[in-house]
Amino acid sequence: MAHISVDFRDGMTSADVEAAISDLEIDIKDSYPEATRIFIEVQSFSGHQASVNRQPKT
Repeated sequence: MAHISVDFRDGMTSADVEAAISDLEIDIKDSYPEATRIFIEVQSFSGHQASVNRQPKT
């Protein structure tokens, strides 16, 4: 299983984002055929930073 958080450039079209995600999934499956489930979370950079800041520090 792979869980990936991705921040795309501002101004990208939804078609560009969909194509990038599809390419990423293909690359992961080609490199790691045992990865049968791939979860890609798309969010803004500020949203990603907020979620990172909420994580407990270890």
